[in-house]
Amino acid sequence: MQILRELSSHVQVPEEHQKEERVFPQALRSSGDEAALPPLIRISSDTVKPGDAFALVQYNDRWF
Repeated sequence: MQILRELSSHVQVPEEHQKEERVFPQALRSSGDEAALPPLIRISSDTVKPGDAFALVQYNDRWF
């Protein structure tokens, strides 16, 4: 579960979903921490289908 929680912290969540408390708050990361490793995964979301994504998933009205 800890690994899934870590990976899910790199998902860009729509602001309206955060306001509706449909998701857990994202983990805060220190921007000045030079020793921190970059994220292994970065997942973006939008209502418009991206043209340059490595992989796409459509869920409800959003593209991830």
